[in-house]
Amino acid sequence: MSLETVEDVAIHLPTGHVILEQMKSASSHNPLSDWAPDFWKTVGHWVSSGAAADPNYCFRFYVTPLKAGGLPQLLGNASTKQEIDDAVAAVKTALASLKKKLPGCLPHLNLFLKMSDADKVSFVKRLTVINELDPIASVRNRLGIAFEPTVLQIICEASIGFAKEEGDALLRLQQPGMIAADKFLTKVRAYAQKVNLPGLLVSVADTPGQEELSTWFWKRPTFIRQLELINATRDESIRAISDFLRASSDKVSWAEKGHVFKKSFDEMDDHLIASCGAISGEVNLTHAQHQPAQRGRIVYLRCTRIQAPIEGRTVPGHFVHGCLNELADRSILGWHPDYDTMLG
Repeated sequence: MSLETVEDVAIHLPTGHVILEQMKSASSHNPLSDWAPDFWKTVGHWVSSGAAADPNYCFRFYVTPLKAGGLPQLLGNASTKQEIDDAVAAVKTALASLKKKLPGCLPHLNLFLKMSDADKVSFVKRLTVINELDPIASVRNRLGIAFEPTVLQIICEASIGFAKEEGDALLRLQQPGMIAADKFLTKVRAYAQKVNLPGLLVSVADTPGQEELSTWFWKRPTFIRQLELINATRDESIRAISDFLRASSDKVSWAEKGHVFKKSFDEMDDHLIASCGAISGEVNLTHAQHQPAQRGRIVYLRCTRIQAPIEGRTVPGHFVHGCLNELADRSILGWHPDYDTMLG
């Protein structure tokens, strides 16, 4: 499969055949109306590029959400020669009825109409128009019934993200956005095996990029200033920012999708505050000989090892650390014994 290379999406089959797919959003208009510029411009491109006349190419015009189909849908549904002849005749009749009010798509439409009858039949036989209400439905159907709905949705979202991430990375390197199907499926299967474990909450948060991490570092939010008080390294601060952002994103996502009852996050925060307070009290007693900043560093390192499930389910490694830094950002807890005074 390739992305943004020979087409929006192209599927390269072992036989040498290629399926070219154009994807259009119908949220604001109807790409399947009789004279829809989206459809006829795409058809015109396929014709002018020579692909329409090449039997090694097939074509898909994908639209979501559902829209009433006009002439484009009529062509997409035609499969026999008679059906195709009737559909082409319908296009010509509808065009003739417009008289002087010619559509803006006419230059692209004419590229199709000027094809020979045999070429038009050959092209339309290889043309499919797909109109779906839910663009994720076909992905879920391909994955089958092996997963419960919540896990299935996570795998679907991750699979789409994997494809986009890999394609974008190749394009940034100015390489063709070609994604090998076997390697991609291996990655999806491995991810599915990982997330389909009972009692595991799976993160759906993207890993922040270096530019975003640097921006947060130089903004010096409160939780970074807390780390400065205990002489944390830059790498430790960058990791704290990454975990903070990912944990915040996971909280929103899990709550919106009903994976976690929102009040459970408050219960986890209470547990972290109590645990951190106990660790801080112990360190101040047993390490009184150390300077405050050193004691604070010991507290922080011990707190990063806290294991705290939510609703009895294990959370990703970054989550607890991110939640601790969120609490530190709100000055509800801190690492340095005098953090509240020193932060003002």
